Amino acid sequence: MKYQVIIASLVMLSMRGESPITQRLNKLYLQVMTLRKDWADLTTSERATNAAQEQQERKKAFEDIRELVKQYQPTVDDLIIATTLYEPNLMQLFLNAGVPVNGKNNAQETALMAAARYGQPESAQLLINNGADLFARNARGQMAKDLAFEAKGLASQDVYININPGLVVGINILTTEQRIAQTLGILARAMKAALTAPTPVPQVTMPPMNMPSVQIPMPRARL
Repeated sequence: MKYQVIIASLVMLSMRGESPITQRLNKLYLQVMTLRKDWADLTTSERATNAAQEQQERKKAFEDIRELVKQYQPTVDDLIIATTLYEPNLMQLFLNAGVPVNGKNNAQETALMAAARYGQPESAQLLINNGADLFARNARGQMAKDLAFEAKGLASQDVYININPGLVVGINILTTEQRIAQTLGILARAMKAALTAPTPVPQVTMPPMNMPSVQIPMPRARL
């Protein structure tokens, strides 16, 4: 049943004319959400099985998209989806392919804003390391930190699952509120560092002065 949902979704995406990269990302998103569904009701063994399967799906998606990037240009929307999923390899792949780290979608939101909204501290840190603008604003005049504060106020205590892409099976269970709090901490520290960084003093190089040569007459010797 879950694969039927994925296939149906991909058909709808194709009809909407989305790029193959976006379609593959959305397929991965649906797979991840399916594997994490009813997580609290799963046994330890079932969780481990789903976590391992998710790792495999993430790996296959990266390999597929790496090939697609050779033919298609990724977009800001693709970077935002990868940010939401916390796919650091894909995020860096898109950035290296020329997707601007501060590019905005139709809502005038950046990938950093998505990381803040969905409580993805690792994604936020990666974007900051790549030069993300901490002070950019969306169509409503909100910065990334504003979106994180807004999300924190709305966050429920539902379990938020993050599976570390660096491990074969690594399960880190935190509430949405905790994840958003971590993201806020990263944003706050980065903004403080940006505001307190000393302003570099521009070095002024004086052009060489071409002094006219002056012939000084030598006094004649007296006879």
